[in-house]
Amino acid sequence: MNKPILSLVCLLVLTVGRGIAEERPSLSALLPEGVIGFVEVSKLGEVVRRLPGSQLMEWVTATDGYRQFEQSPDFGKLKTAKFVAEFVLGTSLWKAAANMLDGEVAVALYPNPEDAKKPHAVAMIRAPFTWTRVRFRMVLKPLLWLSSTKVETQDICPGSRTWGEDGKGFISFHRDWLLATPRRELLDRTLRILGGKDPGGTLAKQAGVAEMEAGLGSAHHVRAYLNAAMISKGTDERFGIPRQLDNGVFSFLFDGLIELAGKSPFVGATLDVREHGIEVVAAVAGDPAALPEPYGLYFSHPPESGVIDLPKSEGMIAGLTLHRKLGEWYRARDSLLAEPLLPAFDKFETDIGNLLPQKDFGEDVLPLLGDNFTLVAALQGYEHLDGAPGVKLPAFAAIFDLTKPAEGADIFQLFFQTLSSVLNIQAGQEGRQPWLMEVEFHNETKISYGRYLEKPKGERLPMVFNFQPAAAGVGRKFILATSVELCRDLVDHFKNPSSSEWQPRNVDFELDLPGLAALAEANEGFLRSQEIQKGTPTEDAARNIGLLIDAMKRFEKLRYHTAVEGGLFKLHLEGSWK
Repeated sequence: MNKPILSLVCLLVLTVGRGIAEERPSLSALLPEGVIGFVEVSKLGEVVRRLPGSQLMEWVTATDGYRQFEQSPDFGKLKTAKFVAEFVLGTSLWKAAANMLDGEVAVALYPNPEDAKKPHAVAMIRAPFTWTRVRFRMVLKPLLWLSSTKVETQDICPGSRTWGEDGKGFISFHRDWLLATPRRELLDRTLRILGGKDPGGTLAKQAGVAEMEAGLGSAHHVRAYLNAAMISKGTDERFGIPRQLDNGVFSFLFDGLIELAGKSPFVGATLDVREHGIEVVAAVAGDPAALPEPYGLYFSHPPESGVIDLPKSEGMIAGLTLHRKLGEWYRARDSLLAEPLLPAFDKFETDIGNLLPQKDFGEDVLPLLGDNFTLVAALQGYEHLDGAPGVKLPAFAAIFDLTKPAEGADIFQLFFQTLSSVLNIQAGQEGRQPWLMEVEFHNETKISYGRYLEKPKGERLPMVFNFQPAAAGVGRKFILATSVELCRDLVDHFKNPSSSEWQPRNVDFELDLPGLAALAEANEGFLRSQEIQKGTPTEDAARNIGLLIDAMKRFEKLRYHTAVEGGLFKLHLEGSWK
């Protein structure tokens, strides 16, 4: 290597790579306070390096959507842009992206007094010393010299180099940093922090951010912060969402969370990508126990209340268990739901009254229901048939917690018998076999179920033959199932007293992807025919369904649960793959 080139390399190492051996504080310690929100990405290079040649990329490039994109003009433009970028950077885009993302990237939003809907932004990149970073700066600096005006910022932050035009934006380099913002005031504030002249006014010391970092930590691939208090001032305490919702299911599941977030000083979130999994955690600051009524009904208060662990049995596909004070929600429906929804409740009570003669739903049924409800779905066999349905559905079960087990079991048993009678009448009208109601004892527990006098025969039976209703009471739990087999499994599960112990969570949901793939495989012919009916060619339909099943087989589980942890209400989402 000749001396001029050697000198240039040494100069680049000294001027561009000086920050490598220095302590690297969190980006929140280097941004000005007063944000509406910010997002920080750290150490994602390792994730990017795993993508080329991965099973995920193989699956994506095999899809019809990607194949069609390959034939489009946009794909040709993208290839040209990729070629130019790789020529300029001297490496592949995958490698360049990984090198840049080995460092940290942050975007912070600040209030705009002139237009609240268009906040001002500060973007920062801190990249480790690599030739990608060197080439990037070597290309960018001449462009800045030609298109912008040099701005003197040495007095604010010694060693900084800044270009820009007032009113359009600024770009500044400082050691291993690149900083961009449209506002001179934000530029100066940030450079003062980088130059060590304004350490007191950093984002890390903003109210709420320190609490978020204490509760969620700072070492994550992605983390985000939202100043909920500042946003709610610009709208209302519910971010513009009405207090009386027009969707009853949404109200039952999420209204309490909306109310908590509206009264919260901040909301935070993190994302971590591992070799065989991903985890997202969101946190809402605030104490659910301090919420006004009726919103306290959405949250459990361990150890007095919570949810049970989801049942684990062979063939289980999905499960959901949640804590809700159903009686309080039902009685507060006038204040929680939009008026057009309310007549449906009157009809519901009338229908329940037909199935439970001389029983009032609000007075006689609701008080018997506890605060934990569980739904499960599982693969099923078809021993009750001499054949199989054309469309194979999973078996479903609903598990209710009872405040008075004996009385509650009697009410639910009456409901089950009456409903079965109504369904038998319907079966007669449709020319199908009715069920004969039977009783068996399994693990010392009585199970009531419907049995056909003669097993229906055929390989493509109607969908209704997926169902063989069953019901059983076990301790404080009552099980309503569409399969005797699943009902037996659940009886065995709840015979263990620990299965009904409260867990300190508010919601728990699990989805088993291989189980879902097995269900899709069992219905592959039906799914393929549905694609063909939409106009998809036969070969493409077969490939699409095969790719979908293959993708599900590559994953393992998806889990979502919520709980109060360390003064924060946390929402966890975890996914794993093989």
